[in-house]
Amino acid sequence: MFIVRLKKLYLTAYRAVGFGVLAAGLATMVSWGILMLFFMFSTSWVAPTVLSPTSDKMLQFNTGYQSAVQNLETLKVTMRQAERDLEYARANARTLHGAKKDLVTSIDGVAKVNENKVTDLHATSILIQKLQEIEKQNLESRQRGLITNEEAIQAAAQVQSLVNANTDNAISFFSNHGLVLTQAIQLAQQIAQADNDVKTKEDTLQAAQLTERMAENVVSTLEATAYAHAQRGGANLAFLPYDNIKIAKIGAPVYDCYLMIIACHRVGTIKHIYHDEQLVDFPLFNVRLSRTVRGIFVDMDMTHPEYMGSTVMFIGKPLLF
Repeated sequence: MFIVRLKKLYLTAYRAVGFGVLAAGLATMVSWGILMLFFMFSTSWVAPTVLSPTSDKMLQFNTGYQSAVQNLETLKVTMRQAERDLEYARANARTLHGAKKDLVTSIDGVAKVNENKVTDLHATSILIQKLQEIEKQNLESRQRGLITNEEAIQAAAQVQSLVNANTDNAISFFSNHGLVLTQAIQLAQQIAQADNDVKTKEDTLQAAQLTERMAENVVSTLEATAYAHAQRGGANLAFLPYDNIKIAKIGAPVYDCYLMIIACHRVGTIKHIYHDEQLVDFPLFNVRLSRTVRGIFVDMDMTHPEYMGSTVMFIGKPLLF
């Protein structure tokens, strides 16, 4: 009798365990199906993300950021050098333009002197002609015995000395005139080259300034990313897919749920929304056509930072309780 009762008890327990296992399996399948359907149509979930300093994305960001900062510093040095080169070129051009004014003044003075010199040379030429006529008369007078040979030679020497002096003066006049013209041409070439150098340096400086502004924009953009804030240790980040972005507002409450989508409680609010695109794997189930999900990061002001380890959170309660 005892054995029969024991067998019945065993059979009942076996059936109860089997029913329990079956019920648990069915409950799991139903729960999984409900979660699948829920996350397929949910537009309020976010996935908390902890960016470790040694993660691939952070290391890649640090490398890119340091490269951008170094490039910016190099461009600043280049721009300062371009500014110094331009200032030097402008000073050189100013000096040459000043020299041009002085040379013009000198040329005007030389021109006046040359006018007087030409007049003197012309007068001297006339005098030489008269002296040459006198020399002919002296030659006739010597032949007639009116003057001695010594007197004739002295008169001829004086005429020749005057001719030589006049020739030297003419040579000096044309030489000085040519020298002034040569200096004027050389100075004009130097001024043209200096003005061109100034224009080139101005173009170089403008290009350096434009490149520096572009580099500053790159650094500013990088510094405004979630990775930069995470690097500074002040970000509680969460991934927000594009499908859910319409409900994400600054100050919107963020909830964590004990049973995935029920028994929720508020753990923080959205503090900042970043706009650089992120690509992540779907955090729970592959319920989309592609496992990769596109979205952005949001920064949360967490009243309970310990919940950053949760798989998903929600902007607003997912099931109103």
